[in-house]
Amino acid sequence: MRDEAGRLLGLVVADSELDRALSLLEEDDIRRGFEPFFKIFYVLFSLGLLTVSMALGGHALLSLGTLWTSKGDFGDFSAPFQATILFTLALAVFDLAKTIFEEEVLLRKDIRRHSTTRRTLTRFIAAILIAVSIEGLMLVFKFAMDAPQHLLLAVWLLLAAAALLVALGLYVFLGAQAEVMLLRQREKSKKAEP
Repeated sequence: MRDEAGRLLGLVVADSELDRALSLLEEDDIRRGFEPFFKIFYVLFSLGLLTVSMALGGHALLSLGTLWTSKGDFGDFSAPFQATILFTLALAVFDLAKTIFEEEVLLRKDIRRHSTTRRTLTRFIAAILIAVSIEGLMLVFKFAMDAPQHLLLAVWLLLAAAALLVALGLYVFLGAQAEVMLLRQREKSKKAEP
């Protein structure tokens, strides 16, 4: 502070914790306080899904047991189909558990960024899409051999998977376009500031 003649009278200093002030402005302080509890829940759910995935894989191996014994009929394809369905489900559940663990426990993600949410949702839907597509393909083969009258159901499942793939592609494309527009808007705002 200076007097009327311009002589220095003193300095006014304010001390503040910038990180805390920013977190209060963003209303992020409360969420960060609960974050360790959320991570514990995500770890528990990931472990539960991993256990389900391992159980499905174990059942798939057990269903193949009839192939290696003399009890199984050579023309019976039910064991390989059942094993493939169980392995596919096990893989989808495992990928879901891995995605949850990576996104919610290991990575520090910014929930306000659209790209973070889009990546998580894309990985989740992609895992489901792969499982549904394989299931639909397996049903086509199974119904073609055993019950041709139900073949249309498998075709509908594959068409639903194709529609989900198109919707996912559209979501990713539009989300990326929105993020590009947002970044351009931020650059324009920075250039407009004095």
